[in-house]
Amino acid sequence: GSPAAATGNIVELIQRTGAGTAGNYLLYLSASGTNVEALKVDDGAVVFDETLTVTGACTFSSTVTYKHKTETVTEANVIAASESGTVFFLNNATEFASTLPAPAAGLHFTFIVTGAPAGADYTITTNAGANIILGMVVASTGGDEDSETSGCDTISFVGGKSTVGDKVDVYCDGTNWFAYGICDATGAITLTTAA
Repeated sequence: GSPAAATGNIVELIQRTGAGTAGNYLLYLSASGTNVEALKVDDGAVVFDETLTVTGACTFSSTVTYKHKTETVTEANVIAASESGTVFFLNNATEFASTLPAPAAGLHFTFIVTGAPAGADYTITTNAGANIILGMVVASTGGDEDSETSGCDTISFVGGKSTVGDKVDVYCDGTNWFAYGICDATGAITLTTAA
């Protein structure tokens, strides 16, 4: 049959009171017999609107649709590790700093200028001022604009030089941040150490 109302379900499992301990589940499936799978969905969409944690291997035999998380940033931004994978669009007449979280392997972020800085710089800094940014910047002409091989703490989209579309990607191996920048104008993105 059909659910009785717009909010109805054929089967509901709900736990709202009391508290469990680590390792307790509302629904637990275990199928270890030969040629037996624990769960199969033949028809209909499978919708998760909460965080999905997968600790085993994943096999996809069809199209996987993926969208980056995005955020338009207009003021100082202290980035959380939980935001890993986010594309930050930098857009404000008054430029500001974005602070990276503590290093952790696998963290990665993208920063794109959508409002060109004028009177000051957009900056991306390490937490606690650690000199752990390594990497390079190239310009649209193909030239090497800047590079850092010993470690710095600040990436700048330079006011009056950086333009809409300039971009920096940062990736963490657990110790350092590796930064790769692309810009249009000479000197538009710099890798420096704060005085």
